Amino acid sequence: MKKLMTLLLVFLLPAISSAQEDIKQVAVDFEIRNLGFTVNGTFNKTVVKIVKDTKASHVSLSGQAFTKSINTGNHQRDSDLQEDKYFNETEYPQITVETSAFELSGNYQKDISLRVTIKGVLKNIPGTLQLKSTATTKKIQINFKLNRQDFNVGGSSFLMSKDVTVQVSAMVNN
Repeated sequence: MKKLMTLLLVFLLPAISSAQEDIKQVAVDFEIRNLGFTVNGTFNKTVVKIVKDTKASHVSLSGQAFTKSINTGNHQRDSDLQEDKYFNETEYPQITVETSAFELSGNYQKDISLRVTIKGVLKNIPGTLQLKSTATTKKIQINFKLNRQDFNVGGSSFLMSKDVTVQVSAMVNN
């Protein structure tokens, strides 16, 4: 068993580390209407990995945003969002997003499927992926909209919209 684990590590670690080295920048931004105003926010701590499938040009992204790192520009609101009624950071420290496979070459926009997990609730959500390639980098941008109530975030409210718009951006080295 020990030899099997060692062999797995020898073969898998280079693939995992090279995928992580490819990603230069990641941003997870969101916006929601609250009290008639648009509230913009971001997650300051994220991890995104490129998962390569058997076809060399097809990949998917797997990412996590850490709920404790939420930043809306208002410290009190950020603290409130970590409480049980919203993200319940103590019990659910991460939000996860996984994309369907896509080709990592060229310039295009296409519809994709996302698997989003918030507070232990998994939903399949449609999104849009845009890829822009240059000689040295590829910019991946994923946009999607989710209903926060589907994930038991914030309860029902006339003051806060149920719709949250999310944008995930990543720069990848060629």
